[in-house]
Amino acid sequence: MITATHTREGTPMPALPIVLAHGYLGFSSLGPFQYFNKVQSILRAAGATEIFASIVSPKQSLADRSAQLAADITAKYGNQKVHVIAHSMGGLDARILIQQNNPNIATLTTLGTPFRGTLAADVALDPRKLTGVSPDRLLQVIAQYELDQLAL
Repeated sequence: MITATHTREGTPMPALPIVLAHGYLGFSSLGPFQYFNKVQSILRAAGATEIFASIVSPKQSLADRSAQLAADITAKYGNQKVHVIAHSMGGLDARILIQQNNPNIATLTTLGTPFRGTLAADVALDPRKLTGVSPDRLLQVIAQYELDQLAL
């Protein structure tokens, strides 16, 4: 049975551990810099008791990174279920684990995960794809985005 702890305000906080999964070129820490910055302290202040920032290779394939994420979770928590909060490519890593029926993943929350791919990745694999980008269309999309933001 899964129970929840509560913050001072009475908002439920998951009792299961929270695993943070970084994105492409990510790191757990780099000198004084933390990839997830103040996320761990914010989650702890909200009532989370167990938070773990996983470490996977910053530039490997999805297959390699997801295997590393699975190994990190299993090494830390065994067969226990966890909540995963993932940024960017970390969301793809965790999603692969879910597709593979990994028994550890209770929930997945993604932030900025490129589920439909990215132009940067396409160009990295084949720089000729950059020639297919219309500068006029790119400017139109950016302008429309700005207009949409002003309307909010």
